[in-house]
Amino acid sequence: MLDILKLRNWSHSAVGKMAAQTVNHALEQVCARRRAQRILLLGFTAPYVHLWEKESQVTMAYPSWMGAVPWPESGMNQSVLVHDSALPFGDEMFDTIVVAHTLEHSFHEEAAMQELYRILKPESGKIIIMTANRLSNWSRREALSPLARGRPYTGSQVSRLLKDAKFTVTGQKAILHTPCLGFSFLLKQSVFFERIGRSVHSPFGGIIMTEAKKQVYKGTVVRPLGKLLPKVIKPVAQP
Repeated sequence: MLDILKLRNWSHSAVGKMAAQTVNHALEQVCARRRAQRILLLGFTAPYVHLWEKESQVTMAYPSWMGAVPWPESGMNQSVLVHDSALPFGDEMFDTIVVAHTLEHSFHEEAAMQELYRILKPESGKIIIMTANRLSNWSRREALSPLARGRPYTGSQVSRLLKDAKFTVTGQKAILHTPCLGFSFLLKQSVFFERIGRSVHSPFGGIIMTEAKKQVYKGTVVRPLGKLLPKVIKPVAQP
């Protein structure tokens, strides 16, 4: 199981900084910066919070098993420790939800997905889930990668999980194509590896990034039940 201190220390390492840079670039492409949004960052998302903190109302939520740290460093605290299967937020509260380092360790992933569905706004709401890729060596190099902890996924598994929770998948791709070997000369070539991975649509990136929105079903008009019932005929008196 991962905790917040181990994740924070890893994010300051050379491998962690390269991974964060790659994820930041991918998030910038899929997240249009709209002002006055309500953003929920669930899991270890500290390396990406700068994408929204100046333009939107951001809440950082940490699963109970991970632990939490205060954020921001000065001013009113906007981070909270939560149970991922019982989130302490109102219905349809958030415009955008970003999830990282969470589903791989969740004890009740179906319940967690139902909660995310509940708190996401319909129609304009967007959820972005990042999970460890089962097909990548990032999910097997425990000494170098926190993605090797917990339960990795394939793209189809993530899509199925979202569909079962009544989300519609709108996009999915693998990112973090740099080999997880820790060599400095490979880390310096991360932009090259990402460009190659995108051009050939490689499924072997360390992270699967999946975008989805709520399924919203329109109601159908049904005639009042009373009009469907036959008229009651008075019984004929028997002699």
